[in-house]
Amino acid sequence: MKFRKQIQRISLLAVALSLIISCSGGSNPTSSVIAFGDSLTDGGTYKNGIVPNPAGGFTTIGALGGGKFTTNGPNAKTWAEVVAAGLSTNSTFMPAAGEGFSQGYVPAAGMLNYAQGGSKVTVTNANAATAASETSVKTQIDRHLQAKSNFKSTELVLLLAGANDIFQAGGDPAKVTTAAKELALQALRLQNAGAQRLLIGNLPDIGRTPYFQSLGASNAAGGSQLTALFNSELKKALESTPNLSYLLLDVFAWNKSVLDKPSDFGISNVTGMACNVAALPSGSSLFCSGATLVAANADMTYMFADGVHPTTKAHQLFGAFALKEIKTFGW
Repeated sequence: MKFRKQIQRISLLAVALSLIISCSGGSNPTSSVIAFGDSLTDGGTYKNGIVPNPAGGFTTIGALGGGKFTTNGPNAKTWAEVVAAGLSTNSTFMPAAGEGFSQGYVPAAGMLNYAQGGSKVTVTNANAATAASETSVKTQIDRHLQAKSNFKSTELVLLLAGANDIFQAGGDPAKVTTAAKELALQALRLQNAGAQRLLIGNLPDIGRTPYFQSLGASNAAGGSQLTALFNSELKKALESTPNLSYLLLDVFAWNKSVLDKPSDFGISNVTGMACNVAALPSGSSLFCSGATLVAANADMTYMFADGVHPTTKAHQLFGAFALKEIKTFGW
């Protein structure tokens, strides 16, 4: 009788452990990663875009060695690509479309990274100077729902945007607040369409980027204040949305930890730019490659590729941070 009770207790413990594992996602791993956002997450939307070739005629951005907003190269991954690879879901995590720079909208069947450089939250802001499409996050989500109609419970959905809304707000706090609230509404749209694993990132401190630092102390402080406002309003909007379930990734805090103690992360330069921006169209890392680095290993020792975008090393660190938080959360 005593032996039978012990078996019963063991069986109950096994059931309890099974439930814990199930709730944590241990027996229900992430099946795919889907992303919506801007240049921080863009995996190469513009890579096949047509641009003037310095040697004459025209060529693609990819043929020049560029394609992502970072220190491009064979091993250059965005933070989201690091996450997808870490969860073994990278086979479908490539640009969901080619668009912009003389490309019409060309969907890539089955691909799930919708992020585009320059994108705002709800307003598509085509860049006349560069012909980048900059399709809004709202439209990115529209496109996915038109193709798939909903999300599976095991799909991890990444949502990170708002920096371009700040850049183009003209210093108006009301516009920044509106963008934060709009992002929370897009998060609700995602959940209402079935997204159960929703990771939302706040913004890193744009005031501490080389671009804002170059504008002087007052403008840099203003950039930091607008970032803090966006993050605060986003948090407030998310928390006030009834029944919204999500993981808020504190990108701001992570970014600050790297900038404050870069040597702890294997970075030696947090003020300069790894790319020779004077040699790049619009000074953008979209066109950066190994041939246009300021030093041979700058992609792995600098924090910033250009005035605002991270290097390959910074993306590796960012992705590792996100992946750790995701796994700790049980996804």
